[in-house]
Amino acid sequence: MSISKEHREELVNYWLEKAEESIQSASSEIRNDRLSFAINQLYYALFYSMSAILTAKGDSYSKHSGVRSALHRDFIKTGKIDKKVGRLYDELFNARHQADYTPLVEFDKEIIKDQYSDVKETYKTMQLVAREILA
Repeated sequence: MSISKEHREELVNYWLEKAEESIQSASSEIRNDRLSFAINQLYYALFYSMSAILTAKGDSYSKHSGVRSALHRDFIKTGKIDKKVGRLYDELFNARHQADYTPLVEFDKEIIKDQYSDVKETYKTMQLVAREILA
């Protein structure tokens, strides 16, 4: 089933807004030393940003692993998005899994602050990519 360009634009905007909310939430979680929650929100900011790109292309995936695979296959390997984004996505994918499912796991606040900065920058890039695909 194909969807109209207008509906895709609406969905892309939805995913980008969710990504922005996750970035804002991560900032709050970092300030309050709730690092596992910060990791979760940083990962979701990237996941939602990537969902925006995939929606712009007319693709959708029901699993996180599908989104991750599409990122690497369609954007990292082709050079459309820098390899460092793929590494960041993978780091946060794994860290989120640890944060959600591993008891007593601890995270380094300085590393998370760096990841936060990287996610904010990556969000801007992914936002541009999504807009270019829609154009």
